[in-house]
Amino acid sequence: GVFFGRRAMRELLKLTVPGEIFTMEYDVGAQWHGHMQWEFTLFPEGNCVNYVEGASFPTPKNTVMAFGPVHKHCIESTAHPYKHRDIYIGDETLRKITESVFGAEMYGRLTNPKRPLSISLPGVVMQSLMDELKSLESYQAIGKMPASLRRITSSLIIYLLGFAEKKENLAESNIPQCVLDFI
Repeated sequence: GVFFGRRAMRELLKLTVPGEIFTMEYDVGAQWHGHMQWEFTLFPEGNCVNYVEGASFPTPKNTVMAFGPVHKHCIESTAHPYKHRDIYIGDETLRKITESVFGAEMYGRLTNPKRPLSISLPGVVMQSLMDELKSLESYQAIGKMPASLRRITSSLIIYLLGFAEKKENLAESNIPQCVLDFI
């Protein structure tokens, strides 16, 4: 059935590096696993706790987390209904796009084995991304636009990482927290 298909796909993803960047939506958490590629996981409703290397990360609504080859992790759903969406991207592809846009520091932050990168998004941005990725998944399923899908999905990852860059720069700016909350 559908559940077996998604579970089989998840198991396959642990063993391979995708030739293309792609996305999938899940309605269940995930058992302990690792990846050869990167997984940017969008949690529109929260409703879960992520575990990485023995540490727990309660995951609030509208959070994106980045898990790579250095992160053995699992996702425990804490409420139903539950869903998350993953964007998968090969390690070399991610390294190239992060270094070309953000410099080597961003890739270094992503590869911290004890603390995966966590990005908080405004709700309207999360909903827009979820809608766009659902549309891209439909194109994937029918095999249309493979080169365009790669560019579009790469740009979405750059967009997500821009939120992390903004948060870090504002945190280092000595701007009072009440102003940061407003921004």
